[in-house]
Amino acid sequence: PHYLELPTWAAYTGAEDIWTITKLPAILPAFGTYFGSVLDINREIWLAIIQANPDCKFTLGGYTEPVRNQNVSWQESPPLSKPDYSLFKGQACIPRLKLSSGCLYNCTFCTIPRKLTLETWESIGDQIASFRPLAFELIYLDDKTFGQAKNWKNIDRIYYLVKDYNPRFRGFIVQTTAQ
Repeated sequence: PHYLELPTWAAYTGAEDIWTITKLPAILPAFGTYFGSVLDINREIWLAIIQANPDCKFTLGGYTEPVRNQNVSWQESPPLSKPDYSLFKGQACIPRLKLSSGCLYNCTFCTIPRKLTLETWESIGDQIASFRPLAFELIYLDDKTFGQAKNWKNIDRIYYLVKDYNPRFRGFIVQTTAQ
């Protein structure tokens, strides 16, 4: 039940980064499923690896056109409502908090959906509660709206809710541009 969490969390756990595509050999052992994030900059690499490994299964996702192949399962972003990160209990990480999705800008290089959708306060609360078993000092705001979604104004409220159960919490990593 945790497999959809892996592409999001593996990069932050401090463990050996086995998910990095550039470290994958041309021919992979045919066991289980390989997970990965496909972007425009690594799409051709993924396609070459998939073609070279017809006996392997891949579960992929990302901000690009879906990869279609008989041994590929394409996953949209998993719903974050009521997440369960108990698999990573005590793991040092930087959890991701989704306040909104989509963007109203129409940049030619970007494949983020153009519909702006705000997460409900209930969904945000569920995400915040799901971080309890994790060892973290920062939260990454996974928001691509560049300030268009006005629920960023709840950041101070979110800070105190997290600080109440995690005294080591220091703040947020924000990738969005300032208004």
